[in-house]
Amino acid sequence: MRSHIVLLPLLATWPTLKSHWCSAVHLLHLNVAVEAFDAHGLRGQNDKLLDVVDMVTVLSSLYETIAASQVINVPLSLDLTLNWLLNVYDW
Repeated sequence: MRSHIVLLPLLATWPTLKSHWCSAVHLLHLNVAVEAFDAHGLRGQNDKLLDVVDMVTVLSSLYETIAASQVINVPLSLDLTLNWLLNVYDW
């Protein structure tokens, strides 16, 4: 039952995250994401636990790749995504 209680506030944050995250995701080609996950040893590792440092490293490489060709706010995108992921898995 607790997961439902936690999910409601998280859903309320979705519009803010969605505007940044979805726009950035549309700028990322799938092969670039696959290469980034490969570089971090995450391809096919569905059971590998990541700590915050690992998540920041992977997300940073993805957002920096996007920023090389598009204007995005990397720190804001990184913070919003990381905060959302931590909130989702902190129940």
